[in-house]
Parts: sequence; C-alpha cells; structure tokens
Amino acid sequence: AVKEGKMVCVVDDMNRENEGDLIMAADACSPSDMAFIVKYSSGVVCIAMEGHRMDELQLPAMVHNNEDPKGTAFSVTVDATKEHGITTGISA
Repeated sequence: AVKEGKMVCVVDDMNRENEGDLIMAADACSPSDMAFIVKYSSGVVCIAMEGHRMDELQLPAMVHNNEDPKGTAFSVTVDATKEHGITTGISA
C-alpha cells in the first residue's frame, strides 16, 4: 500500500508503546493527506532522516542523554517560517 502512495496505520504490540502510527511515502503525501494526519492523530508529524542530513541541517538530538527504554531518537522540533509563507504555526 505504501508503495502505491496510500496511507496505512501501523500498530505497536500492547507490551511496547501500544500506539498506532499513520505512515505513507512523503513524496505521495498531499496537503489533504497531511491535514488528515494532523486532524486525526496527535498532530505530531515525524519523518525519518539519516544522521548525516540532520548534521547538515544542524538538527541536534532532543535530549543528549536518551533514557527512553525503547531508545527512540528524536531531534528538536522544527517548523517552517514566514519566509516560507507559513503563518499558522503548522507548516503542513
């Protein structure tokens, strides 16, 4: 489904985080897809990114001493700015 540009819901095991994530290929994500994700989820949108690209963009880790039991690595949050035509606080 993801290969076909469709959105899927992937759920964790009840003994892990017990949550679901809406996932789709970024290049297939339309503005209406993004609006759906923001509206019907927690509103937090995450993307996968290689470490070297994070370094190029100067995106540091959210925390330096990650004590999350699952080791989930997050960077600081980012959003587009007025220079990008965004004035709402959500760049989606």
